[in-house]
Amino acid sequence: MPDPQSAVRFNEIVHGAVRLRVCAMLQQLGTTEFRLLRNSLEVSDPTLSKHLRILEAAGYVDILKGIVASRPRTRVQLTDAGREAFTGHVAFLRTIVGADDAEP
Repeated sequence: MPDPQSAVRFNEIVHGAVRLRVCAMLQQLGTTEFRLLRNSLEVSDPTLSKHLRILEAAGYVDILKGIVASRPRTRVQLTDAGREAFTGHVAFLRTIVGADDAEP
């Protein structure tokens, strides 16, 4: 089992405001439809797509495309690496604000 303190670190990829919020939503909701992310974050399709591509390139999310009721659907989920990066980044932020004992 990895040392919990070793995972506490700033993550420049996760840190971007939209990406941080995407990771937080995916951490809470699990696999989530693109349009729910877009609507909840109040961003455009191109903006969300750009940030998801960055997270995907880092190996932090999987983008799942499929057909539901004859309509194309895109769903997104955190990978294990994404969950670890998000949790470590949140833990880092908590340490700098003096809330390092709280759970993310």
